[in-house]
Amino acid sequence: MFNIKKICLITPNLLPVPNVLGGAIETLVTNILKEQTVENEIDITIVSIYNKLAYQESKKYKNTKFIYIKKDFKYIVYGLFYRIVNKLFKKNLNTYNHLVLNKIKKEQFDYIIAEGGHYESYQEYLKYFSKEQLVLHLHHAATSNKIIDNTFHKVIGVSNYVLEKFRNSSSIKKYYLLKNCIDINSFDKRLSNKESHELREKYNLNKDDFVLMYCGRLIKEKGVLELIKSVNNLEEKNIKLLVIGSINFACGGEDEYTKEIKKIAEKNKNIIFTGYIDGKDLYKYYKLSNAIIIPSIWEEAAGLVCIEAMICKKQIITTGRGGIKEYVSEDAILVNYHKNYLVKELTDAILKLYHNQDKLHSIGQKSYKEALQYSTKNYYKNLVNIIEVKFNE
Repeated sequence: MFNIKKICLITPNLLPVPNVLGGAIETLVTNILKEQTVENEIDITIVSIYNKLAYQESKKYKNTKFIYIKKDFKYIVYGLFYRIVNKLFKKNLNTYNHLVLNKIKKEQFDYIIAEGGHYESYQEYLKYFSKEQLVLHLHHAATSNKIIDNTFHKVIGVSNYVLEKFRNSSSIKKYYLLKNCIDINSFDKRLSNKESHELREKYNLNKDDFVLMYCGRLIKEKGVLELIKSVNNLEEKNIKLLVIGSINFACGGEDEYTKEIKKIAEKNKNIIFTGYIDGKDLYKYYKLSNAIIIPSIWEEAAGLVCIEAMICKKQIITTGRGGIKEYVSEDAILVNYHKNYLVKELTDAILKLYHNQDKLHSIGQKSYKEALQYSTKNYYKNLVNIIEVKFNE
């Protein structure tokens, strides 16, 4: 039996934990909490931005301590002050991380894990904690600098791609791979005939329609514009595209990019924007679809959508940018990425799949079996193993 380690996970200051407003990092951390409630193999403190609904939801999770930071008047004053200090004295103070430090500086943690946010500002933590205690958990492709190197002792990454990119710019020596997970039970569900009929009726989908799905934020880097243009190129009237998501998860909103893609799609009734869909209902849309498209034009760190699609037994079409290739099965359709040709590549891939639908079932079954390794239980066990064993090697 391991000696139980005491760790503090500090989430970014945008979305709350538990993940009542969505968010990839927030969902991963919430998955840890679900397993912690059952397994209780480490001592966990979670730090999150405050949200009333998240606070209420947090009471359901046993064996975890929560610390919430409110964006109140005090937060605003600190923010204005630090802006001036940073500009005048070239400091790296951050309001959220400073307030977090004030809450935890007297605690005896074995490790403090930064799950995102302003990495340079963690330099302030060295006043109260040793460098050996500070761990950087990379959820995106990033490079290092002297301040980060002098602050963090260990780096956990969601893909080998992320780790290699960071390692090439860093003097940090300790690197650990922790691949992402999903709550498999939330996606491995049957869609009833009634539910299928209701969804098809809601979005005007016919029974014989070939349904494609994009799920993610509506931002330039995700390649949504190129995907919409590729669907506009199709002459087949029964190929439909569901675009699931918004610019900012459950917070919604629009910017010039979302307005542009919606304008380009407005004359095509085969392109349907659903807006943000709550996580508990997402599986219905995966099940309804024939294939999932991940057209990223930037180098993704990994991709929860890949795992979700595979556990729902769906074929994936993707650019495979960054760490995506480490998550998809060998049957995924990888399109050649080039900004001048991506629209044509996506169009050709869609048509090829549309005319070869007989393989979708067997590919889906194989993908499902591969996706089982990405369970929340495995994720939790792998994290515990890194903290309890690998950190001490």
